[in-house]
Amino acid sequence: MENEQSQTTLDQLEPIESKGTDFSEFEGVKSTIAKAEVIEINSYYSEEGKKIQEPRKVKALRVESNVITTIDASEGGKIEIRASELFNLISSPKTNRMGWSKNPKAKLNNFLKKLNVSHPKDLVGKMVTIRLRNKENPDGSEQEFLGFVL
Repeated sequence: MENEQSQTTLDQLEPIESKGTDFSEFEGVKSTIAKAEVIEINSYYSEEGKKIQEPRKVKALRVESNVITTIDASEGGKIEIRASELFNLISSPKTNRMGWSKNPKAKLNNFLKKLNVSHPKDLVGKMVTIRLRNKENPDGSEQEFLGFVL
């Protein structure tokens, strides 16, 4: 089989229907937050919130649930599926330290209030409801992922 694949030419390629994975069955499932960490991501938005062509590096808070399910990997083994959310972090002009917006409309600020905690480090162990969400990719396509009810 491997030899057949290495012998394939460009002309022999054809579209193949892939089955994908339906995550809708996990909508509304309860899970526990397993991890909250600061990461660096590519953002396709300026500081003013306008779309930009070239990404810029920004800090974000990634919050992940415990494993929701596992799926079989095409190479063998299992892939763990978790729900997760990214929250914007900002730099304080006074201290130059990273933090989150206290604005009443800020996503992380509202999430903390909803879970009755005052700091992101206190999110681990909190119960959340899983939600199927859509994300727009930089190329304009959409992708489904498991997130939280915010």
